[in-house]
Amino acid sequence: MPTFSLDDAEYRQRVHTNGRAADQNFGADESLFRRFPKESLVNGWPMPLTVHFDDTGISVNRSRYSLPQDVLEPDCCDGYVRVGQVVLEFLASDIPAQLPAEIPAYRFVLRHVPLECCYAHSVIWVNEEGDIERPCLKPSKTVRNLFRAELLTKMQAAGRVPREFLPRE
Repeated sequence: MPTFSLDDAEYRQRVHTNGRAADQNFGADESLFRRFPKESLVNGWPMPLTVHFDDTGISVNRSRYSLPQDVLEPDCCDGYVRVGQVVLEFLASDIPAQLPAEIPAYRFVLRHVPLECCYAHSVIWVNEEGDIERPCLKPSKTVRNLFRAELLTKMQAAGRVPREFLPRE
């Protein structure tokens, strides 16, 4: 099975929960990582409409507790091997706080939702209140499109190109 991070004690301490509680404090300059199919890049960049969004938020790993390539590991991929994927990186501050395209306006916040074997797992949570204790909602198509476009525009402006990691031998 290909791995992208060195599978050693440091990896297991970093990636696995190991009894740690969720940490809802995200720094504005904290990087977020998301895997993305390499085949869906156009001129080296993801297209906004190809960033998946559903009613459980957008799944990401946070840099405080992971390395970029950890999002490709089976531990952080529901046990699947992810080859042919690149890693997108953006900052917590790149997440728009609110998109008032429609009434009601939707608010976007980060929620740390650790998994037993992927402590860094988090989601971009959305609802009308911006409250992680309230259910996550799937916003309208217009809001989803505006969110994707704004996020990817910020990635491009900062020059944060998708990165490819080769499996370790």
